This record gives sequence, structure tokens and C-alpha cells, in this order.
Amino acid sequence: MRRTFQDLARDAGVEKSVRKAVCGHATDAMSDHYSTVRLEMRAAVSKVFGAVAGPEKGLRSGIGSEAAQ
Repeated sequence: MRRTFQDLARDAGVEKSVRKAVCGHATDAMSDHYSTVRLEMRAAVSKVFGAVAGPEKGLRSGIGSEAAQ
């Protein structure tokens, strides 16, 4: 539950000091320990796949249109 709370609170823009207080963390290191980068990783992977799919789609449509001519 702490990791989920930390992730959701961070994404909601809750100040780090408030997140630490709610979870009972005395240090930033402990608060960071219970935080993950799950949502950030998902967004990064989406960007990568989006970048790969964009040119690929354009390439496919270019090949398809040449074949049709």
C-alpha cells in the first residue's frame, strides 16, 4: 500500500513532505524507497512505441501506394 500511495500521491502533485508525513517516513531516502517509477516507465515505453509506429506506418503506406500505382 505504501508504494501505491506514494505513486498516486506523487502523480497527484502532493508535496513530498506531506507524502512522508502520511507514511511516517523520517527521511527522503525511506520515502524514495517506497516510490516506484511504474507510471513514468509506462509513459516512456508508450513514447518509444509511438515513435517506432509513426515512421513504420508512413513507410508501409508509402510502399502500399507505390504498389498501387
